[in-house]
Amino acid sequence: MKTIAFYNLKGGVGKTAAAVNIAYLSAQSGLKTLLWDLDPQGSTSWYFEHKPRSSFKFSKLVQKKSPVGKIIEHTSIDKLDIIPADLSIRHADVHLQRHGEDKTVSDWLKPLSEEYAMVVIDCAPNISRLSESIFDAVDAMYIPLIPTHLSMQTFEKIIEFFKDHDMKQKKLRPFFSMVDRRKSLHREFCQNPPVKLKKVLSGYIPYAADIERMGTAKAPIGAFAPRSVGAIAYNEMWREIKGQLKL
Repeated sequence: MKTIAFYNLKGGVGKTAAAVNIAYLSAQSGLKTLLWDLDPQGSTSWYFEHKPRSSFKFSKLVQKKSPVGKIIEHTSIDKLDIIPADLSIRHADVHLQRHGEDKTVSDWLKPLSEEYAMVVIDCAPNISRLSESIFDAVDAMYIPLIPTHLSMQTFEKIIEFFKDHDMKQKKLRPFFSMVDRRKSLHREFCQNPPVKLKKVLSGYIPYAADIERMGTAKAPIGAFAPRSVGAIAYNEMWREIKGQLKL
């Protein structure tokens, strides 16, 4: 089983859209896929019309009083399941500190390895004990960056955090998102990425109306506009991710 996460310290950069579309393409390629919405905002869950849970308590998962399998739900898409957002995730750090740091995301996912080939995690835009646990558990972290200097500054903060906590920087896989080719700075970044982006994905996700329409359709772009510019971009991204993970 391969596990990837979509993460950025900054919101509004196309993180959730990427997680949703890559999970969809993973399932479409025949891989049994689990999409875990670990962002309390619940945008990933909303795209699939799964409401955030209010009855389940995150503390039960931390204390191993309830297995992760109990909170998995099926989507309308074949081979794609989801763990919807949980409102109690907001208090995750309190529970992780209270009940010990050995209760990691990796521990929760291990029992699922026989059922799923791919797990895609949509992370909250912050740094916390929970996000550290995710960083440790995943095979790769995909970081959406709008091609601007401000986004580079944010990415450098993530690199510094990994350095300071002796985490594997090779897991960090940045990609350009919400690219507007009409803007000279966007074109410059994509054509000549900064040195610190040596592992940036070769393709990029454009700023496109069809991607914004996901909110209206409440579906991955490939489900309603498979020949659109946005859908083609996500397909190219999925091929690159699949190659990196050797799937």
